[in-house]
Amino acid sequence: MSLIRVYPQHWFSPSNARSEQGFQPLDRLHHDIDRLFNGFFTPGWPTSLLDKPQADIRPSLDIHSDDKAYTIHMEVPGVDPDEVKVEVRDGMLTVEGEKKMESCTAPAAEGDKADARGPVCHVQERVYGSFCRQIGLAEDADVENISASHKNGVLTIVIPRKQPEAPAARAITVQKQ
Repeated sequence: MSLIRVYPQHWFSPSNARSEQGFQPLDRLHHDIDRLFNGFFTPGWPTSLLDKPQADIRPSLDIHSDDKAYTIHMEVPGVDPDEVKVEVRDGMLTVEGEKKMESCTAPAAEGDKADARGPVCHVQERVYGSFCRQIGLAEDADVENISASHKNGVLTIVIPRKQPEAPAARAITVQKQ
């Protein structure tokens, strides 16, 4: 957020002084509003408006557990299972991949042959891009036996839990004194 200095309007000052000081913030506001609406109707307006790259995808997930395992269900619709990478490093489970955009062209002008140019894109609301989710693993997670499967756009990761080690019994001899 940028701060704009507002100069108080002096009603009794000459009119040229008002236009130089009193209306300068309004000119800036008018310019910012024009920039907002001009960028709104151009492709990629969030990028031009916020002056930063568009945020990556953040797939939704559910995490459940029972006595035997932790189960993660992550929504990754439109992502090929071969394009998803799941790995464990330093106690963190990392899931990353990319939802690739299907190619389409702008609508054809009158008289153009649309079929020669490929599919025509009229509206594009779906989000594309790369994603990376990192999840800290519990101390009892068995990282050697993690499995993952993909069905109907949902990635399921099963993290088995290590069984707690039973304390080892040790016999202690009693000495006579």
